[in-house]
Amino acid sequence: MFIMKKLNILILAMLMVFTRLSFASEKIYTFGVVPQQAASEMAETWLPFLAWVSAKSGVTLRFVTAPDIPAFEARLAKGEYDLAYMNPYHYTVFHKKSGYEALAKEKKCGTCHAVDKTKVGPSYKNIAAKYAGQAGAADKLAGVIAKGGSGSFGSTPMPPTAGISDADAKKLAAWILATK
Repeated sequence: MFIMKKLNILILAMLMVFTRLSFASEKIYTFGVVPQQAASEMAETWLPFLAWVSAKSGVTLRFVTAPDIPAFEARLAKGEYDLAYMNPYHYTVFHKKSGYEALAKEKKCGTCHAVDKTKVGPSYKNIAAKYAGQAGAADKLAGVIAKGGSGSFGSTPMPPTAGISDADAKKLAAWILATK
């Protein structure tokens, strides 16, 4: 158990350090942790770790939790955490909810896109705004995600997303279109 916990922390630290360019350094991001212990015990474990990740990545992370698991789940469902550390059950339930980008991160969309700023490609919010109210927007966007496209947001083409299934392209399109 101890080794698995340390391995999870190491993996999380590596992800944070390697994805630091996806975040604006001036913002403070909330890091929600499922309350599996007393808040004081969790803070004792997580605060030094988050301070270390913040120092290494240049991204300020603020530890937050909830008084109990139902409250954590409610906050998670509302998208109140920028990042969340959760058990496999919570991941299974909430990775499909708007506000959590597991699929987008898995497919490395963050290399070119961010939620609220233009990088190589437009932000997810700009994409959602452009497609808002259009009939067939989800299918059209899913096609661009899967097959690539150009001309919608300037001259930079979007390459096809490697290894994405049609079902995952549709899930990702739905998440992007729900981004506010």
